[in-house]
Amino acid sequence: MAAGLLALGVLGVAQAQSPPGGAAAPPQPAVDRGVAAVATRCALCHGEQMIGGDHAPALKGPEFWSQWEGRPARELYSRIISTMPLDEPGSLSEQETIGIVDFIVRSNTGSAAVGSVPDASGLSAITLPPARP
Repeated sequence: MAAGLLALGVLGVAQAQSPPGGAAAPPQPAVDRGVAAVATRCALCHGEQMIGGDHAPALKGPEFWSQWEGRPARELYSRIISTMPLDEPGSLSEQETIGIVDFIVRSNTGSAAVGSVPDASGLSAITLPPARP
C-alpha cells in the first residue's frame, strides 16, 4: 500500500514535467528507478511522502532543501550512497542512488535536471536548483 501511494505521488511529479499542450513527456529511466528505490529503500524511515518519520528527517520541504540548494548534485548523491539506508549503508547501487537523487530533486524543485544523467560522474556538473515557489 505504501509503495503504491508513493508511486502515485512520484508519478504526479513526473507528469508535472510534461510539455505544454498535453503531449506526454518520454519516460525517464531515472524516474522509474527513483520510484522503485524510494518505495523500497527510503519510505520506511523517511515516510511515504518523504516528510520524515520517527527515526529519519524529511527529504523534502524548505528546511531540508535549504541545505542542498546551490550545491553540486554529486554531494547529495555521495551522502546517500555512502550512508543509506541506515541499516545497510553503502548497499545502494549507483543507478538506484541516481534515481533517488532525481526523485528528491523533482520533489523539491520540479526540475528534471538529474533525469538524463547516465552515471554519477555527470552529477558533478549539475547545481541543485532552487526550490519551487
